Amino acid sequence: MLLTSLLFAFAHGYELSWSTFQLFISGLSFSLIYLITKDIKMVIFSHGLLNLIIWKFRFF
Repeated sequence: MLLTSLLFAFAHGYELSWSTFQLFISGLSFSLIYLITKDIKMVIFSHGLLNLIIWKFRFF
């Protein structure tokens, strides 16, 4: 979980920063969602929902 979350963070962040740490936490959260639900669709939905929320606050 830690390694894949770290890879997730650096795939989205590219540098060591607060944003990359937040992405790492998101990756851990997505991993926990999968562990709890055993359903990759819930992880994909959660990732999309988070992207929508971020997009909405960034542009509106």
